[in-house]
Amino acid sequence: VQLQISEQEDDSDGDVMQDQIYEKMGAPIMNAAWEGYNGCIFAYGQTSSGKTYTMMGTKRNPGVIPRLCRSLFERVEGEMLAEGSKKITKCTVSYMEIYNEQVRDLLRKPVKQHRFASRFDSKDDNSFQNLKVRSHPIHGPFVDGVQKIDVDNWLECVKLIRAGNELRSSCATNMNSESSRSHAIFQIVLTQVEALGAKVRGKEVSNHRVSKINLVDLAGSERIARTNVTGKHLAEANSINQSLSTLRKVFDALIHKSKKPGQVLVIPYRESMLTWILSDNFGGNSRTMMIANVSPHESNVLETESTLRYATLARGIINRVRVNEDPAAKLVKELQTQLKMLQDEVRRHQDGTLTSLPDEARTVELEAQIEENRMAMEELHAREEGMRQLIQESRLREEQLIAERETLASSEEKWRMEAHKLRMEKDELQKTINTIAQGNPAMLLKNNTKKDEFWVPGADGKPDFLEDIGVTDIVAERCSEKLPEPSKAAPQPSRSSPPPESVSPAPQYGRRAGASAVSTPVTGSSSGGPPRAGRRAKN
Repeated sequence: VQLQISEQEDDSDGDVMQDQIYEKMGAPIMNAAWEGYNGCIFAYGQTSSGKTYTMMGTKRNPGVIPRLCRSLFERVEGEMLAEGSKKITKCTVSYMEIYNEQVRDLLRKPVKQHRFASRFDSKDDNSFQNLKVRSHPIHGPFVDGVQKIDVDNWLECVKLIRAGNELRSSCATNMNSESSRSHAIFQIVLTQVEALGAKVRGKEVSNHRVSKINLVDLAGSERIARTNVTGKHLAEANSINQSLSTLRKVFDALIHKSKKPGQVLVIPYRESMLTWILSDNFGGNSRTMMIANVSPHESNVLETESTLRYATLARGIINRVRVNEDPAAKLVKELQTQLKMLQDEVRRHQDGTLTSLPDEARTVELEAQIEENRMAMEELHAREEGMRQLIQESRLREEQLIAERETLASSEEKWRMEAHKLRMEKDELQKTINTIAQGNPAMLLKNNTKKDEFWVPGADGKPDFLEDIGVTDIVAERCSEKLPEPSKAAPQPSRSSPPPESVSPAPQYGRRAGASAVSTPVTGSSSGGPPRAGRRAKN
């Protein structure tokens, strides 16, 4: 935990303090990045506690970011001027801010608003492009669309830092005349390519090391009652406090996970843009350092205590770091180192400088290492051959699936045509049956409307369509066979019907074939009452 006073009375003392902070916090991160590790430095504290001064500094007293960039480029220039160096180094710089949970590129100037904008449009949305944060399966979260600029020397880097600081959001509050209203992230990507001078299957082998350094200047936590901000600055303060609260939740979850490794716990990285972009620096593959800035004034004792508790909590987070390089190139480099060591021993023995042979234990150890390296190379070649066969099988399987898909498509088209043909035949048959039914009213009888009556047994005993043997003759024959004769039996007398002697049978065709109706005299009934209305009276 580094205590930083925001107001300096003596510039020389401030320069000494900035130098001490860099030597303790910035130099280790720069050396680790040169070795291939990711790094991060972020300053945390309440508003007006000196975070921006610690990270950026002034022209006379530069902060951590300018000092680290200067040391990095001095080392790059030294490597380039060194004799016999086979290493190529490239530095890429990007500068962004998180304002109201929106990511903005500070190295890209905002586009001017349209001249004839509506008076209802927001005047504060000064056309910064809101960038999207996406996740790569190997490299982790990244900001899509952020401008990445290749930097060759220290002066170009300083110009980019100043240009980004001019576009950063800030305002004046009761506690700070120039308060940062966003979280700023200055990102450096260091790529080192070293030719190993070896060939594998005719291809040159080179070692790639990629290191990413995130230098973060967080916005300060605020108490609204003391800063007395209103309007859009109130919304900014709420957004800042919310993102810092999410950062605290991430710290709590990581510490709980480190204490109970077997327990499955979801880290709330995506609840805030800040924690999502820096998720690899908190609990991931990075060497991270935190600078806790506090104010010396007695009125800020509660914020000072909270900041120190925050820093103490952050010390319990465990990161798992590794060198970001190609494993195959790493293996080749180790084999080259061992081979060079063995060649030096053989040369010294031939020149006589090596008076005594290496002891038996050393010889056994070297032989074991050689055998282990040989087995590792064979395993590597076997894996490569297996991957090649797997790729070939996958391609063959893909070709088979494509052929099967084409076959199924042609078969599907064939069956669709067959279904369309059957549907047309069905429609024609239905039209024929409807025409026959209209010409023969007897087809409307209930006993003749069954579907099985329009089928006839064929020669093999199976039913055939009517059109195969002449649908008109079959329907006529069936109608002549199925139509019953009118019933001549007298109906049973009822209470309202006259005596049987007065009933004259008459053939009637009702709903059922063979059913007879009873005619009732129109003049009256046996009881002498009025004529009964209804179907029987009408008949």
